[in-house]
Amino acid sequence: MKIDLSNIPEAARPNEVLVGDVYPSKCTTKTVFWLVAAITGRSCHLLGLDTEGNIVSTSSYGLHAMEGRPRIGVVPEFAEMSFTVQREERP
Repeated sequence: MKIDLSNIPEAARPNEVLVGDVYPSKCTTKTVFWLVAAITGRSCHLLGLDTEGNIVSTSSYGLHAMEGRPRIGVVPEFAEMSFTVQREERP
């Protein structure tokens, strides 16, 4: 037996979660959006954003939690960001 899923609307299918994706938050705190900062295995690590775009929280969820939510935006350059930590010179 095979089930044809081609007639299911795209929005009803699970999303592939990628670094830089933005999802709505279900929280009742200041966190209004989640920005996917990293993916490890079947978990994603998120930065919580308020309505001003400030980072106000962090969290980790299983990928399935984000796959069931509508992706509302993307920060395409986020995955390409690179930082260098410099050694702190103390007197």
